[in-house]
Amino acid sequence: MRRLQDPFETLERPLWEAETNRELVRECVTKISELARDLGPTDRRKLREIYAAVSDTEQLADDIRDQAMGDAARSLGRYIGAVGAAGLLDTEVVGTHIDAMQQLGMLGAEHIDEREDLVRGLVAIVDKRVRRKASA
Repeated sequence: MRRLQDPFETLERPLWEAETNRELVRECVTKISELARDLGPTDRRKLREIYAAVSDTEQLADDIRDQAMGDAARSLGRYIGAVGAAGLLDTEVVGTHIDAMQQLGMLGAEHIDEREDLVRGLVAIVDKRVRRKASA
């Protein structure tokens, strides 16, 4: 018999917290990072490769229900789509996304607020850059 105030022995962890899923996401982010090395603002071929890797990461994050990682990947994809083709790409924005995505890959469910703050910051950066491009 259990008392109502007794804790559950097995609390179900989110799917994205399984170590195998986290490792898959970290591999995706590492691939993006490697592709972004030496990225120039007008390197369209490399940018297409990065965009494809970002889309793969977004899909994986959605599959494992990692909302924060999916949102971070969507933010980077949105940025690349909005400014990349025009040759106005700021590689620092790409680097910031990669750094944040690496952090997201390390932070667990006990850091949910930090994960959400990271994503909000990324979205704010992209919103600002996209508005700046639109007004230029």
